[in-house]
Amino acid sequence: MRKLLTTLCIGLALTTTAWSQSQPRWIMHPALSPDGKYIAFSYKGNLFKVASTGGPATPLTINNFYNGYPVWSHDGKKIAFASDRYGDFDLYIMNSTGGEATRLTFNSAKDIPYDFSPDDQQVLFGTDRHDVYTSARFPGDNYWMKLFAVPVKGGASLMINSAGTEFVHYNDKGDKFIFQDRKGYEDPWRKHHTSAVTRDIWVYDNNKHEYAKVSDFKGEDREPVWGKDDAFYYLSERNGNQNLFKGTITNPANPQQLTHFEKNPVRQLSRSNDGLLAFTDNGDCYTLKEGEQPQKLNITLDADFSGDETTILPIKGEASEMAISADGKQVAFVYRGDIFRLQNRTLFLCRYPPDYYAGHCHRQRRVPGRLFPRR
Repeated sequence: MRKLLTTLCIGLALTTTAWSQSQPRWIMHPALSPDGKYIAFSYKGNLFKVASTGGPATPLTINNFYNGYPVWSHDGKKIAFASDRYGDFDLYIMNSTGGEATRLTFNSAKDIPYDFSPDDQQVLFGTDRHDVYTSARFPGDNYWMKLFAVPVKGGASLMINSAGTEFVHYNDKGDKFIFQDRKGYEDPWRKHHTSAVTRDIWVYDNNKHEYAKVSDFKGEDREPVWGKDDAFYYLSERNGNQNLFKGTITNPANPQQLTHFEKNPVRQLSRSNDGLLAFTDNGDCYTLKEGEQPQKLNITLDADFSGDETTILPIKGEASEMAISADGKQVAFVYRGDIFRLQNRTLFLCRYPPDYYAGHCHRQRRVPGRLFPRR
C-alpha cells in the first residue's frame, strides 16, 4: 500500500466546472433573521444571505473551506457559523452584513452552533468533546453532543449540559431550552422507522433542573423551535412523510400538521420572531406563514463557482483510512478530508461534504466516477 501511495506523489489532477447558478439546488441550513427579512444559508461550502422573499443572494464568506450552520443573534447584528478552516469545525462569528469572521473555539472536536443566549452574550453550540468523567453513558464522543457556551467576545467554552442535546434553543426568558434527544447509533437521516432510538422533543427547565418530554410519537420527532408562549414547531413522521407540525407544551399529544409534502422529507427548520417559518424540501428552500401554503423561494445566485480548472495536489504519504474493494481491483483512502478511489492507476475524487448523509451535493466536482450521496 505504501508503494502504491508513493507512486501517487507525482500529483493528482482534480477537475471542476465553472458555471453561473441562477437557481441553486440543495441549499443547506436556511436560518431566518429575527425580523424575518433575511435568510442566511450555506451553498457549496460558503455562506450567503438573501431576502426572505427570494431574489439575488449576497455572499458572506468566500473561501475554499466549508462554512455552514449559520445562526443569527437575537438582535440580528451577528451571525455565528461553523467552518473547517483549521481541519475541524470551529465556531466563528461575523457581522450579519458581512466582513471578517472571528474564531471563537479552538478545540479539535466538532463544534456546531445552535443559538445565541437570550442576551446575545454567548453562542450555544453542540460538540463531540469528551464527556464528564462521571458520565454513565456508553463512551463514544461522536455519538452524544454536549451543550457548551462560548462568549461572543471570545474566551473559555463551558459545558452546560451533557445529556445528548441537539438543536437546542432557549426561550425568550432564558429559563428553559427545547431540544431533540439522541439515544443510540441510528443514522439521523434514516426515514420511516420506529425503534427505541428515534428522536424525541424535550424541554429542560433550568430553574427546576427537570426534563419534560413533549412529543409522544414512536417514530422521528426532531428539530424543534419555539413559537409564542408555550407553542413550538418541529418536524415529524407521525403521519408518514416527514412534515412540519405545531405542538404545545401543555398539550403535546395533539399537534397540528402545517405542511403536507408527500415524497421528500421536510428538513432544517427555522423561525423568525414574527412567525415566518423556513425549511428545505427536495433541495429547495421554502417559507411558510401559518395558515397559508408553503412558498418556494426563487433565489438568484450568479457566481463563478469552481469549474473545469485543474488543481495539482501532491500526496506525500499522509493518506489514512485505506480500504481495498472485495475484488481487489480498487483502493479507497482519505487524504486531507476527501475520499479518493484508485482504479486502474486512475484517481477519482469522491467528494462527500459534511452533510453527505442528507443527500446534498455541496462543492460539486464533475469528476469521472464521482459517487453521489443518496437522497
